[in-house]
Amino acid sequence: MTGLMRAPPVIAAELIKTIDAETFHESLCLQGHFPKSADEAQYALAFPLAALIVRGKLGPNEVIGESIHSPDILSMSGKITLQEAPDLSSRLPEEILSRVTVSLKDGTRLSSPTATAKGAPGNPMSDEELTAKYHLLADDSLGTTLSNAIKNSVEALPGSK
Repeated sequence: MTGLMRAPPVIAAELIKTIDAETFHESLCLQGHFPKSADEAQYALAFPLAALIVRGKLGPNEVIGESIHSPDILSMSGKITLQEAPDLSSRLPEEILSRVTVSLKDGTRLSSPTATAKGAPGNPMSDEELTAKYHLLADDSLGTTLSNAIKNSVEALPGSK
């Protein structure tokens, strides 16, 4: 989904009519369109996808606290249909794959390629992506000064980079 969001045309949340997500069978057990707790939100599929679309990022703040009751995320989550794709189920556990089709209100349909999650063995993060994820997860809880100090200390270790 992030690839679709970065490529033209820009997919703004308010332009989306529906999202059809295809994935493997076991993932469907974690549908979670309307979570009642942070645990449900974090282990779901639909809700985090909706949070990513609405907020433009997916970090801790998007799946805890008031975010799990956020009308804009819940509205987007309700536009997501999840379905099993037998071809993706048959490739599990070697590959954990999904694909999405976004239908815009103007009739445009945009489809992602079949892909694995960023950071999975077949789709590693770049150094820049890993650093961005670290800051997404660390800055709010540690503060930017401490977060940067830890990052700089790790980068100074022998054999780093």
